[in-house]
Amino acid sequence: MTRSRVASAAGVMLLAWAALLVPAVAQTSSPSPSASGSPAPSPSGSVTASPSPSGAAEREGLALLVSAEPDTIDVGDETVLVAQVSNTGTTTIDAASVEVDLPEELELITSFPAPASTSGNSHAFDLGSLDPGESAVAQITARGDAPVAGAVVAASATGGATTAADSTTVSVVEGGGVGTLTVSSRTRSVLAQVGDMVHYEVTVSNEGDEDLENVLVVDVAPQEIDVFSVDIVDEVEAVQIGESGGRHDIVWNVGSLPAGTSVRLPWDGRAAQAGDLRAVNSVRGLVGTTETTRSTSESFLGAEGARDVENPPFEPIEKKIVTFEDPGTAGEVAQRAATQPGVVLPFTGTSVSSLLLAAVLLVFGGLLLLVGAQLVAPESRKAVAAAILAGLIGAACVSSGDDPAGDAAPQASPRVKGERIVRGESPEPEAETPVPATPPPSPTATATAAPTAPPTTTTPPPVVAAPPTAPVPVDPAPVRVVRVVTTELEDLPVETQESRDGDNTISFGWDEAAGGVTSASSGTRFVRGSGSELLTDLSSNGGAIVNRLTLRNTREAARLSVEGRLVHEVYSGSTLVARLRSEPVDVVLAPGGAVVARFSYLLPAGDYVVQTSFEASQ
Repeated sequence: MTRSRVASAAGVMLLAWAALLVPAVAQTSSPSPSASGSPAPSPSGSVTASPSPSGAAEREGLALLVSAEPDTIDVGDETVLVAQVSNTGTTTIDAASVEVDLPEELELITSFPAPASTSGNSHAFDLGSLDPGESAVAQITARGDAPVAGAVVAASATGGATTAADSTTVSVVEGGGVGTLTVSSRTRSVLAQVGDMVHYEVTVSNEGDEDLENVLVVDVAPQEIDVFSVDIVDEVEAVQIGESGGRHDIVWNVGSLPAGTSVRLPWDGRAAQAGDLRAVNSVRGLVGTTETTRSTSESFLGAEGARDVENPPFEPIEKKIVTFEDPGTAGEVAQRAATQPGVVLPFTGTSVSSLLLAAVLLVFGGLLLLVGAQLVAPESRKAVAAAILAGLIGAACVSSGDDPAGDAAPQASPRVKGERIVRGESPEPEAETPVPATPPPSPTATATAAPTAPPTTTTPPPVVAAPPTAPVPVDPAPVRVVRVVTTELEDLPVETQESRDGDNTISFGWDEAAGGVTSASSGTRFVRGSGSELLTDLSSNGGAIVNRLTLRNTREAARLSVEGRLVHEVYSGSTLVARLRSEPVDVVLAPGGAVVARFSYLLPAGDYVVQTSFEASQ
């Protein structure tokens, strides 16, 4: 390729690009002046002419220029029509207006300014006063509703006593092809997530029998896609990347395209925003400056929505812990018992429990006296009462001498009745009094004793206290101790969530045109992970598919550290359509807590299966 050829091709490309990609916007860009010699409009949309020579006669002049960009559209696409009215005279026009007649195949969508009046498909616009050399425009955005070749858009302008007229043509095509040049566009992935790379491949073909020269291909990228890189192709003479109206565009100067040949034009972009979840790529083919074909392709986008972390209030856990502790050796227990005497009465040495028993018996005896007094003759009441009272007092005395320690206590040495006894003390042993020995009676005396003689009464010897005996050591029993332990949330251990699959899958049918789910069913496919559950559910909102992924901590007495990503996979049959990944998750879930991620996306009509998983951070 020579340098002159490259320069010539680049010039043709730039001229065509300027003509097709820079639409005539109201009061921002205007066509060339008419043959009448009107000066070119300024960027502000108005034109100022040089003042007429002194003494020149005043005259009225009006010019009208109508344009369409683009002038060939597909059915359902839009074109921008501009009617520019210019004052070419030397006197001010007080009330300028323009009327635009649209063919029936075009429908007005928006306009600036708003029409002053409308009759059928004819729209009139008031432009106000125009100074000499000044211009004003009326801009219409119209949509092609039906195929038509070269439909005429006619306009007429009025200013004072002067009128002007002009027209242009617009073609509306169906199927995107005119002539022998065709273009097409496709993507490798049906569904891409915001932030992912998207690969596009544009193909231009010459399906005719003659070679084509000065072939240009213009790709206007979707508004949601930023052009990242364009591959260099040998068959292309030059390529240029630009931006217009917030959308990136790529222009390839293919130059010569022989009959029956095709050229692939690949490029890569990055999904920068979700938009309406539809990415429409528009490609046009030109021969010279004439657009002969157009094609569009549509892919879909997915985006992560709002994320929630649900941690329910944690109720502290109270637990009773029972332990049995060693009280020490038997000697230590005996020492503590000796140094800590029981509760005794200072005047009798008896325990409080024995005194209470004696009091109960006395009360019972009083009631018995009252009842017995009614049953005994009056002359015998005093004797009976004295007998009952004596019996009760004796029972109380006996009960007050019982050992409160029970049968298990070691037997103490005998005590003299009436002796004061204090627990923990050993009384001094009393001196033993010798008892005189009594000689046994002789057999003769026993045989000759008179049977009727009264028995001889003898005085019993005094009771002598035996010396105290040492207690028998016993092994002390373990002591039962009960403690109440309270566990707060921060006291719970923290466990780490490992990578795992989800607990269910969802099969559903999707109708893209209706924007709704036609059928859905859920089934368990994976084994539920210990200590957590991972579920997905399906809904539709605003014409989009919405999947909610919930990872929940099912542990009752442990927190769960979740560090990683929630992953949502979409399948068509056995083919993976898309793999959507959440932003990194880094949370600690309380018992019963959950982290929830949401994905919204669109798909072509069909049947799909979705499932989820968790990828732990490495």
